[in-house]
Amino acid sequence: MRKINFLMPTLLLGGCAASVAHAQSVAAQFAPPEPVAFECDGCNLQGIDMSVEEYLGRDLTGASLLGANLQGANLSNVVLMWGDLRGANLQGTTLTNTFFTGGANLSGADLSGAAMEGTFFTNANLQGANLSGAMLSGGSLESADLTGANIDGLTIVDTYFCDTIMPDGTVRNDSCPVRGSERTSVR
Repeated sequence: MRKINFLMPTLLLGGCAASVAHAQSVAAQFAPPEPVAFECDGCNLQGIDMSVEEYLGRDLTGASLLGANLQGANLSNVVLMWGDLRGANLQGTTLTNTFFTGGANLSGADLSGAAMEGTFFTNANLQGANLSGAMLSGGSLESADLTGANIDGLTIVDTYFCDTIMPDGTVRNDSCPVRGSERTSVR
């Protein structure tokens, strides 16, 4: 949890200069509350409605969010490694620097209209997922399986593709490093 410090050497109250201690006291009254601790390693949140909420920086490693409603939620900097999000509603979510890695299962999930910047889907199962109208920028789809996924209108910019199974079953390797016999010499 991050502590917010208000630095105010002087605060003018009714035309009078107040002390630093008084200024900090006044500022503390208007400070946002400290975030509530949220430990959820492997927890079961199946079918929960977490829509239009902020879960910034949470670790949801191994959590089951099967069929959960996360529509419009801000899941920036959240770790969902090994998470089960089958059939989850992630429409219009903000997924900045979010990690669906280690075999996270998003099969049948609805990510339509999601804003995904720096989002990693390494080894993720996105079979049959709806990514229509979403934006993926600066992320990774390394070893992700998008078999049967709806990618109509999906905008992809600066995204890493290596051993990525595309919706039609083809494998995309645009970003893979050159390996063994694939190397060519330049003379």
